[in-house]
Amino acid sequence: MTQKNILIVEDNNFIQHMLSKTLEDAGYGVDCALHGQEGIQKCNARDFDLVITDMNMPDTDGLHVIAAMRYNHPDLPIIAISGGDPEDPENKDLLVEAGEDFVADGFLVKPIKKDELLAMTERLLSSVW
Repeated sequence: MTQKNILIVEDNNFIQHMLSKTLEDAGYGVDCALHGQEGIQKCNARDFDLVITDMNMPDTDGLHVIAAMRYNHPDLPIIAISGGDPEDPENKDLLVEAGEDFVADGFLVKPIKKDELLAMTERLLSSVW
């Protein structure tokens, strides 16, 4: 079975390292970007099986990252991560009212639990293959 490759777009070094380590320990290939534009460039430069992107970054927000990735890779599974509650109306607005092109396939709230990250990753990757 071919190793699945995941791109993490996260501006917080600690969170990026935690996500990366968890996924690498589970057998995934991981590449990271510290900001949205870098993530978009990396996604366009090589094939990834899944993207995990922060919603709140200083240079480019997660909605822009998701939209850019959906434009070039419409079937790419994307997990949005944020420090806010996904049930909070403000976060739902970000993911739903922006339109289907912007909607992530999953949403995880920081601090992210390892088992939730791995379960969502596995579910999204198995639905693609």
